Amino acid sequence: MFTIFKSVLIIFSVKRQASSVKRQASSVKRQASSVALANFVSMFS
Repeated sequence: MFTIFKSVLIIFSVKRQASSVKRQASSVKRQASSVALANFVSMFS
């Protein structure tokens, strides 16, 4: 019984970590795109 509970907890924590990693990746992508946009604009100005 206890091992089942433990494995469920592990699965939940892994899922939580995966979602936070996804969030970080999306924010990094946003930062990269804004930097690229700034470089693009500064090229023409």
